[in-house]
Amino acid sequence: MARAFDLRPLEFGDHLSRAFSLYARHWLVFARWFLLVGFLPAAMCVVVLNVLLEPYAYIAHGAASEPSLLAFNSTSIYYWLVCFLSMALSQWFAGAGVMYMAARIYVGDSPGLKETAREVFGRAGWITGVMLLHLLALAAVLLVAFGPALLLGEGHGRSAGVGAWLYAVFVGAPVYFFLLALYLGRYGLNLCCVMLDDADSTSAFTRSQALSKGFRWRLYMLMLVAALLTGVPGMWSLLDLPAFLGRELLFKSSVPLAGDLVRLLWQSLLAPFFFLPLVVFFFDQRSRKEGYDLAVMATNFGIDEVELLRHQQSANLGYVPRGWKGGSLRPKAQGVAAHAAAQAQGRVRP
Repeated sequence: MARAFDLRPLEFGDHLSRAFSLYARHWLVFARWFLLVGFLPAAMCVVVLNVLLEPYAYIAHGAASEPSLLAFNSTSIYYWLVCFLSMALSQWFAGAGVMYMAARIYVGDSPGLKETAREVFGRAGWITGVMLLHLLALAAVLLVAFGPALLLGEGHGRSAGVGAWLYAVFVGAPVYFFLLALYLGRYGLNLCCVMLDDADSTSAFTRSQALSKGFRWRLYMLMLVAALLTGVPGMWSLLDLPAFLGRELLFKSSVPLAGDLVRLLWQSLLAPFFFLPLVVFFFDQRSRKEGYDLAVMATNFGIDEVELLRHQQSANLGYVPRGWKGGSLRPKAQGVAAHAAAQAQGRVRP
């Protein structure tokens, strides 16, 4: 058994520090899983799409600039297909495995690749359902935020292009981030709920909404910080500089396929961190709202059975995890009457 984390309510910085600790201590475990399930299938798709679509033929033809990714051409089709496949494989199936591994490590277990694969692919239908519902919702957010800008850009003349750009920057972007916050703040835990609560595709959304209630901005900010650090398909991140430089050098050397593979590999090594704050947040919310089972905590932290019995039978004692710095804990539900009697006698404070 590995050393478990103590289960207690956390602050925003604690979520990130614990996520960094999980990533640093178990990086190789997460990387092996992500390379097998995320990188290898996505890399095969990239190679096949390069052969079929020839997205970089414009380089050989000496084009002055890259074709627009918003127009219908082989480059844009390739780009969006790669983003979708990366999200489907890396951000969902590989990410689901990282969540399962991190959750088991969090409570002191040491999961293997076979166990993780069994748990992930046993829930493949639910993961796919959540993914499709999630993508439809995000596509709707994009359409609402930037649809008017696309319509403005369809007009003729320079003014139409300038108007579309101004709308996208000053109206579309704020609307996009606001709607994204409303959505992810409620349903950002849906994949966690599938992997850690055995929720199905639809009940995962209800479960996520219940767990995140009261802490939705915190959940969104955790996801935003993780995305800025590690990136998501189609978006560069703060830690993507080595991949960006390598890709640019390979593009200038006329081997753009190698550049895409280098970027995909680098992002596969970074991507596990994106899911770790969600696991920490999941346990935090269960500790706050559901009183994570005392017997499970006793097993994880090695409390003696006699000590456990003393905690369960006392109206005034609460289990205080190692490192707890908060105030006094509330009494357990079964001891409310005894606690009220003790208050009346002046033996404990309200």
